[in-house]
Amino acid sequence: VDKELFAEFWNARGGEYYASDEDVRYFLYEQMAEGTDQYLELLYVPNLAPVSSVDLSDWVSVMEWVNNASVQIDTVWMDEDHQSLTPKEYFGSADRLQASVLSAVADAYYSGASVWGVTVECDGQSLELVYNDADCWGLGHGDSVLVVKELSEVENYTGYFEYSANS
Repeated sequence: VDKELFAEFWNARGGEYYASDEDVRYFLYEQMAEGTDQYLELLYVPNLAPVSSVDLSDWVSVMEWVNNASVQIDTVWMDEDHQSLTPKEYFGSADRLQASVLSAVADAYYSGASVWGVTVECDGQSLELVYNDADCWGLGHGDSVLVVKELSEVENYTGYFEYSANS
């Protein structure tokens, strides 16, 4: 990466970087193509609030939260007897509710909710460019990346959730 472009990324770290010209977009596409083997165990679901906002004694609260993730309710639970139980009884915990929703998102969107990162370096410094919305990038409409110093920071940003298909 040349120094001028790296400085732009450096100044954007901790937030989204929007490519304002074609040369930068081209660079982002080049980096993306080289870095697609660095998928992270994260999903990007920008409209999903923290699970702590859900009232586990109320199905309406759960349904509203799930709908914000654009997930069909029946993909989260298939058991017709769920209405005789509270969400807390059905899922057991907020973490298990979130895991069910993220699994449904992963199944529904395939790679669309995937997150991957690439490292860019200049003069001994490095940054991580984090891509989300594979569908957008794949169709040629991508124009922004999250810029962070370390990949471990990504989960702290709104919409990014730890997820492993093997869990």
